[in-house]
Amino acid sequence: MRRTALPTVFLSLLLLVATFGLAQTDHTRQIDGRNDISDGLPQDASFNTVEVADTNGDGLDEIYLGGAGRNNPKTQGIRSYQYDMASGTWEKFGSGLPGGDSGKYYGALGIGDVDGDLNMDLVAPIHTKWYDGNTNGLEIYTGDGSGNFDLDHTIDCGESTSEVELADLDGDGNMDIAASTLSGARAWFGSGSASSWNERSPGSVGQEGDGIAVGDLNGDGLLDLALTIYTNTHVRFYVQTPARTWEEHTFDDIKGVGFGIKIADLDLDGNADILWGTRGKGVRAWLGNGGGSRGGTDFQWTDASAGLHDSGQDWTQLELADITGDGRPELLSARSSGGTVHLYLNDLPNGWAEILTDTPLDGGGSAYGANFGDWDGDDEYDCAACSWGSGADAWILTGEGTAGTGEPDYPAGGKDPSDITDDDDSDDDTGNDGDGDDDDDEEDSGYREVIMVVAVIALVGAFLGRAGRRRQ
Repeated sequence: MRRTALPTVFLSLLLLVATFGLAQTDHTRQIDGRNDISDGLPQDASFNTVEVADTNGDGLDEIYLGGAGRNNPKTQGIRSYQYDMASGTWEKFGSGLPGGDSGKYYGALGIGDVDGDLNMDLVAPIHTKWYDGNTNGLEIYTGDGSGNFDLDHTIDCGESTSEVELADLDGDGNMDIAASTLSGARAWFGSGSASSWNERSPGSVGQEGDGIAVGDLNGDGLLDLALTIYTNTHVRFYVQTPARTWEEHTFDDIKGVGFGIKIADLDLDGNADILWGTRGKGVRAWLGNGGGSRGGTDFQWTDASAGLHDSGQDWTQLELADITGDGRPELLSARSSGGTVHLYLNDLPNGWAEILTDTPLDGGGSAYGANFGDWDGDDEYDCAACSWGSGADAWILTGEGTAGTGEPDYPAGGKDPSDITDDDDSDDDTGNDGDGDDDDDEEDSGYREVIMVVAVIALVGAFLGRAGRRRQ
């Protein structure tokens, strides 16, 4: 009996080791500090958010700042900057965006290719609620691939707009627009032209929408929406149907004044999760179940906020990027009280851990925006922040090892996603992982797992063979 049980026990242990090995991912980069590189960025100014793009393809990300008009110094227009490594300062970048005398204030900008010419374009929501000004609309600036923009079209939406996300919502190959507005969430489906849009929006909620996120909540290949409201109420989800209509669902687990929101697969289980910035309750993370089935709407959520701040004033812009190389996206968030910016290591399902607490990222003023970008072209993420009152700041993140700057996989939404497919195993239509190589992500990530499985099979075979010879 012992001889029969021993191989079984040994096999179980081996399988347990294999399962553990398959489930673990290693950090390939350790962040241990930051260097301030804010020279050249405006300091006596107010901005809402930091958006990031490499519009001229030179390997250096630029930052785009939408001016804010609620607190002094009120700042009109949109500013863009690129870091010059030789001089160690930021320089004004490109041309054609509205300047400091435009009379307009802007919400969270969207950057992506709206007209299919492979150049990055910019969609600017005009923010009039709480601000001076009475001109509403979404301004669409087309880019020439060198950082220069022209105002091509304005969507007259008739109300103040807070945030824009660009994504191919329905998978037809054309970039679409999702926006949070004074009445809730709105969506415009694109045609491949910067001047032709078909609005198919969810119903009005009659309350001011603040943050909006896009991502595939139920794995059906169509991107859905999540909306935060600037009142003490629940987060709303809008599940897209194949007919370009929307089914509204309410996130009942928690309510409150909401700000930034993201849809992403935080724990790499293949289901879309939610990050939500609140007023007074910190940042909340909720792990989803993918609606219970492909295309389902039986959403169940598990609180995964351990390690995140649970207090503070307004947690506004939330951004995600894998800065440690383990596949899980880290979180960067601005907090208006104290002007601080917080960077959290993603160790889900175990929780989150704030890093750089000894050398904090101080955005000054009332910090409202924060984002990741590669300022020095080393293919590693750095970060920047903006505030009401103290302009913008930027830092180079320092550490050991490499992680690269690939985007999170779907279901995500993420930063200006441009493509989805119905193939669960596909990241995009190129097979590229975003690190500049043409290798296949699945193949790369599978090498270690294949080696582990082969090793386990070999060990099991050898052991059972030896046990069999003993029995003979």
